[in-house]
Amino acid sequence: MNGLGITEAFVKNHLVRRRVTFDVMKFACSLWFWPLAGVAVATWMVSCGAFSHESMTYPKSRTVDIVDTLWGTAVADPYRWLEDDRDPEVMAWVSAQAATAAGR
Repeated sequence: MNGLGITEAFVKNHLVRRRVTFDVMKFACSLWFWPLAGVAVATWMVSCGAFSHESMTYPKSRTVDIVDTLWGTAVADPYRWLEDDRDPEVMAWVSAQAATAAGR
């Protein structure tokens, strides 16, 4: 131990940690890492549909003219008809939305 309280074990441990950090940096800067990372990102984008040129066709959503007055403020609620989840029209709309989301 020297006058600063640094032991030989501390110095060896510090050098080992620096070596590990250097090895990680060397790996990240290697020539094959970045092309491999690029392939991984491209694969992820394709699987998520980022390059998809197909346009989605959403089902039509009708609107109704309903306006509520809440504390003196007029609030439009054009999709109030969707609140009744047992209505056959609502069930058909939900099925069409689900088919669109599933890509059918």
